[in-house]
Amino acid sequence: MSVYTITLAAPNLPTLTIGVGGSFGLKSLDLGFPQIRQSEFARPDADGIIDETTFIGKRLITADIVLFPGTWLEEQSLRAFMSPQTRASMLITTPDNNELVTTVRGASLSAPIVLEDETAGVKRINAQWSAALGVLESAEVKTGVIPAAGSTLPSGRVYDLVFDRDYPDAGPSGSATITNAGTQNAYPVVKIYGPCVGPRLVNVSQGHELDFPGLTILAGEFLEIDLRAKTIRYNGDPADSRYNTLDFTLSTWWGLTPGPQQVRFIPDTFSLPSQAQITWRDAWI
Repeated sequence: MSVYTITLAAPNLPTLTIGVGGSFGLKSLDLGFPQIRQSEFARPDADGIIDETTFIGKRLITADIVLFPGTWLEEQSLRAFMSPQTRASMLITTPDNNELVTTVRGASLSAPIVLEDETAGVKRINAQWSAALGVLESAEVKTGVIPAAGSTLPSGRVYDLVFDRDYPDAGPSGSATITNAGTQNAYPVVKIYGPCVGPRLVNVSQGHELDFPGLTILAGEFLEIDLRAKTIRYNGDPADSRYNTLDFTLSTWWGLTPGPQQVRFIPDTFSLPSQAQITWRDAWI
């Protein structure tokens, strides 16, 4: 039998699991589909439109829940996660044990009281949450490490010996293959560790980079770049923004497109153990 479960967690609230054991059963679950943020313009002096639609909006997640004979307080434990003030982490476990997460707030709740019914004592609750990001992400946080390398590579020797075997090209020094196993763009957090000067983070596959000319990162310290929130903080400190060090003429914010891509970390100067650490969650629509 296929079983889905929902686990809700938020600060100052007891974690609530719906779907396996306990007082709450999960009758049906609709993960919905994100709203499409349309960007369309009429073609000047011509039929048709210019369609630049790219991004999605929020999605609605709907659950039909059975509350087995219980107490008033048990129902309130669910209602607490429906408050518009609450931003809860929703963990969805699928029958094949995949775990997906998203952040939700309550959108609507219907819990009619049936006083005379063959299922007296069992309450059917329809709960709906709004997930602002629109995507569903892997519960597992993935990590990649990119060693630092100079912007120019040393040249090697040339030999006139020809082998009867072909070898694929190796990735350039200071690079790593980062794979988003989902179907929608994922937005990582990157920590660039010193000592280095003038760090550059390049998504080679996309041709986009983030360039920080002249910025110095000391040994034992790091620059944190959140590519979703578009924040740049020294040692991750919200009070120490380094947004002004980004060269906007050379830089483009980027995400991890579905599939593998090559990412390089190329500072102007560096010493070991300088490196870039990238963390992300795979994302699905």
